This record gives sequence, C-alpha cells and structure tokens, in this order.
Amino acid sequence: MGENTFSLRWHGVSGRTYFVQSSADLVRWRHMPVIKSGQGAPLTHNFSGDGTRMFLRLSHTDRPTTSPNSDDFDGDGISNWDEIRTGGTGTNPFAADSNNDVLTTTASVMTAWFTQHRMTRMGRGCLPRWMLG
Repeated sequence: MGENTFSLRWHGVSGRTYFVQSSADLVRWRHMPVIKSGQGAPLTHNFSGDGTRMFLRLSHTDRPTTSPNSDDFDGDGISNWDEIRTGGTGTNPFAADSNNDVLTTTASVMTAWFTQHRMTRMGRGCLPRWMLG
C-alpha cells in the first residue's frame, strides 16, 4: 500500500453486518461509507488518510438481512447506505432519531430541507402549497 493508504482488517462473524466509524477526537464519531457482511472469514476495508490522527471502530448488528445496503435497520425510512454514503444524510443507521430532536431521521431531514429552501409546512400534510398544485 502507498503512503497514507491504510487497511482495516477483522474477522467477519457469519450473519453479522458491520459498519466502520471514524473519529479525530474519540468523542464525535461518523460512519465511513462502508457496509460489510460477515461470512465467517476475514474482512478488509482499505482507505486513505491525510496523515492526521484518526481513530476507527466497528459497529455491528446481528439483524438478519440479505441486503444490508438497502435495508433500513433503524426503521426511519432511509436505507442504511443513504444514511452513511458520501453525500447521503449523514445520519446514524442504528438510530431512528439520529440528532435527538424527538423526530425520526426522515422528519428531521424533511424539516432541514424545508428550512434550507425557506418553506413552511402548510397545506395538506407537510408539503408546501406550490407542490400540491
């Protein structure tokens, strides 16, 4: 491997789905865009770093799945992959309320979208009037 290229390797337990998290300070953790399914053999995730301090940890679930990327382990309406991928929601695939605002992640993301686009929830449901026609 080249300079600033690293490899994380662990034994993947059969039936277990793994997520990799990183942190610079051991306080704030973010999911890296990787989901691996254990098959009773070693698993590897290769990644690049910029030379700054980085800590890694694994999180996992034993929830049965045949499609860990498209599944929704926390039931918030957002797939596991869309929660952790680059450009995704950046939310926790294990917590329906990722930011502790008493709203599900889906509701929080919708609220953020409405706020970003300076819209309010009006009309039927929570769609802006212009979307209702």
